[in-house]
This record gives sequence, structure tokens and C-alpha cells, in this order.
Amino acid sequence: MMSPMPARTMLADEVYELLRSFIIESSIPPGARVNIEDVARQLGVSPTPVRESLARLESEGLVDKVPLRGYRTTNLLDRDELTELYELRLLLEPNAAAQAARRITAVDAAQLRQEISAGRRATEEPTASYQELSGHDERLHDLSSLRSPETKQSGRLTPEHTATSIR
Repeated sequence: MMSPMPARTMLADEVYELLRSFIIESSIPPGARVNIEDVARQLGVSPTPVRESLARLESEGLVDKVPLRGYRTTNLLDRDELTELYELRLLLEPNAAAQAARRITAVDAAQLRQEISAGRRATEEPTASYQELSGHDERLHDLSSLRSPETKQSGRLTPEHTATSIR
């Protein structure tokens, strides 16, 4: 399932990114139990960065902490949950984008155009991974909301949350 990491101390951020990619790519399937000790052993790290990473992933909605049992990956969203999520995003994001457009600088606009072009090219690549496409989507949302204070509260509606619906 998971390949061991090089023999060096991994930072919690590296473990987090690795676990996140395993979950999003379904290497760790939806609903699977995630044992801290097993993951630490497989990655060649202590349990501490694994525990820290799982706490971060829980805040993103990619894992749940089950009392007295540990962590498990979240289940996929069903059709109704996904529809509800996108309806909420449609209420929030157009206004946030309009606010951002009123505040955008020339540098921000150039970065936004560059990311849009890179994202379009990536969608045309047959070998583009979900992780790569998700990265473009995340950067696009970050760039388009830089100037909008309204998007600070909608940060919980990031692509990571919708990723569970399309893994």
C-alpha cells in the first residue's frame, strides 16, 4: 500500500502531504481505518508526525477521529451531499470573485492568467493526476480570492472537501 520513505527524519508537513495524496488518490480507500503505528512503521517515522498529520487531515474533512478506535478515512459524499455543497459554493463564490476583481492588482491578474493557462494545459494532458489538477484548482482559488476578505470564511469549502466526492 505505502512505500517506505528514505531513511531520514520526515517533517510533519511531508507526512501530511504524503497521507493526503494517499487518501485523495484512494491508495487509502474511503472508510478505511488508519492505524498510526502502522503508518509510522511503513513510512519509517515516529508516530508523532503521523498523529499531527491526521489531526490536520481531520480538520480538512479527509479523516474522522473515532473515539477509542483511532482514525478512518471519510466516506465519499453521496449525490445529495455533493449537490448541497456545490449549491452553497454557488451562493458564496460569485460574490467573493466579484469582490476580488475589484481589488486585484496587475501582478495578481498576471499570476491568475498564468495559473488559468497552466490549468487548461494540465486538463489536456492524459497523464495528469488528480493531485496535479487539484493543485491547479487550489492555486486558482487562492489567487482569485487574495483580495477578497469574504473568502476567509469560505476557506472550509476548499477543493480538499470536495475531493472526497470524486476520489
